[in-house]
Amino acid sequence: MPEFDFQRKQAEAQASAQARDAQAGGAQDGSQAGMQSDVQSATQVFQQTPMRDVTSHAPIPDEYVTATMPMNPASSPASSPASPPSFSPATGVHAASQPYAHAGQNGSALQWNEVIGETRTMPAAQSFQQPQQPGGSPSAPRSKKGNPVTRWITGPSKHGFLSFWLWVLTLPCVGIMALRMLPESDQDGRALPEIIAFVPIFGILSAAILVLAVLWRRWLLAAVSLVCVVIQISWHIGFFVPSASISDSARQAVQTAASVDDNVARIMTLNTKEGQANAASIVATVREQHVEVLALQEVHQSLLEELQTAGIYDVLPYMVTSVSTDSDNGGMNVLFTMAPMSNISQSLLPIETSQMPACTITIGSTQVRFVSAHPNSPTRGLQGLWSEGLSTIGSLKDYDWTYVIMGDFNSTWDHPRFRSLLGDRFVDAGEQSGEGFHFTYPSNSKIPSVIEIDHIIHDKGVTVADLDTVEIAGTDHKALLGTLETDS
Repeated sequence: MPEFDFQRKQAEAQASAQARDAQAGGAQDGSQAGMQSDVQSATQVFQQTPMRDVTSHAPIPDEYVTATMPMNPASSPASSPASPPSFSPATGVHAASQPYAHAGQNGSALQWNEVIGETRTMPAAQSFQQPQQPGGSPSAPRSKKGNPVTRWITGPSKHGFLSFWLWVLTLPCVGIMALRMLPESDQDGRALPEIIAFVPIFGILSAAILVLAVLWRRWLLAAVSLVCVVIQISWHIGFFVPSASISDSARQAVQTAASVDDNVARIMTLNTKEGQANAASIVATVREQHVEVLALQEVHQSLLEELQTAGIYDVLPYMVTSVSTDSDNGGMNVLFTMAPMSNISQSLLPIETSQMPACTITIGSTQVRFVSAHPNSPTRGLQGLWSEGLSTIGSLKDYDWTYVIMGDFNSTWDHPRFRSLLGDRFVDAGEQSGEGFHFTYPSNSKIPSVIEIDHIIHDKGVTVADLDTVEIAGTDHKALLGTLETDS
């Protein structure tokens, strides 16, 4: 049946050619030769293309244009067989589901249109092409690089929500550092001293933000965090790089036992929270740490009695208390020592807060004068008294003693008032030892200790290191301990 159909169409093509010749009135032989060539081309294509038999045909239109798909000239027609034509009952016309196309020269396509019975050569430029994306292959996605400056600032879109919160956390880091840079005279405002006390915590936060910003490629955020971290390190370098240290023999001496016959002493300071600290815990710490000098703040008479009961005089038999006044800041200040005291004073300097007891003991061959201090807190509208108290303690620089001042200073290294107290003569053991931060407040709380307001301040003629903090039951401060070594 396919052969019969082919013969019928060939006969129709020849008859059509003869009719055109007759109407032309004796056309040249070349025209018939051209028509014969068309018939031969159609014959070759039909021989390669299987046809379905149909019993009825609708009128064939003059022209039926089908789209062509580009073919790779290098590919073989045999390797990419065309789909068979499908018959549409509605029209009775053979319609190819995909045109029959073979590769021609220069990338052109030989297209057979089975309706009009012709083979057409379609140039590559006119053949159907899949739309090209700018700068890429047909399937390549559009570039999303965007503005390079914007990408440098914001980074990739991933983690965008988290990046927003990192920026939110960075703003207070920058703000608190700006407050820390204010002149000393501008830092006595209502809340500034309390806020500035948290500067180291925001330094740690800046370091964490820097790590995340680098991992997520938030370069502007990383640059801001890096500046914050560098400035924080410059402020607190002494907490991590020691300026002075005690000898190994001094460390071994205090670990063995307390002794008044050497040039080493373990010292300790504690705010007892209006006398609520557990006396037994205090005495136990003194024994375990081999403490030779103990400074207490906010002491009440009841606590002194409890300490006596707990056995404080068995290990530290000498004591001096401050004079009790109406301006006491939570209670009296007290000193306990193992070695005998001399030059005892219950009120070392006139001060509008708890008075400062002082005494002198001999460590090695050095006369060391110890002081227990507790200036007012800057809260509750007492900023003026806070500043005056720190200035009074700083005036001890004018006296010719080797001082060790211990207590709750209600200030940190980051307060300019505290650094003015130190001047060129005194040093803060925490900032000098290079042993990191020793946060002492708050204690016995769900909130971890986050500020370092308890200090051991000393003259440059002695060295204090091996700092440690110990939690004492009943109080909101940790005890701060250190090992003191004199030159001889």
